[in-house]
Amino acid sequence: MLTLFGLLAELLLINHWESNWQIAPLVVLGFSIIALLLQRLTQKFEFLNLLSAALLLVAGIAGLILHYKGNAEFELEMYENLGAFELFTKSIQGATPFLAPGAMIGLGILVFIYKQVLSKINFTDK
Repeated sequence: MLTLFGLLAELLLINHWESNWQIAPLVVLGFSIIALLLQRLTQKFEFLNLLSAALLLVAGIAGLILHYKGNAEFELEMYENLGAFELFTKSIQGATPFLAPGAMIGLGILVFIYKQVLSKINFTDK
């Protein structure tokens, strides 16, 4: 939950809302926070957490692709004759942090693992 809040705060602080694509992770993170809170407070709505995990995974993968594509387009404008490997290395090291959306992928996996495994364990039994 803290990581969801942290990512949402970070995206808001860097004004991550210039296009519809940039608004998508804000919506997904907000939805995930609400879904986890609802489930935690009411012990219902477990399906929302699975939906949240799926949305986090999809948004993270889309973010990786969009960050890479934006960096690649910029590099090709700067250096028209880049080879494939050089374009790849420059694109993953570009101004837009290529791996940043990977945090959402990790959170999606974590939510899924929590809902499928850890929530089934009763830690109060001796």
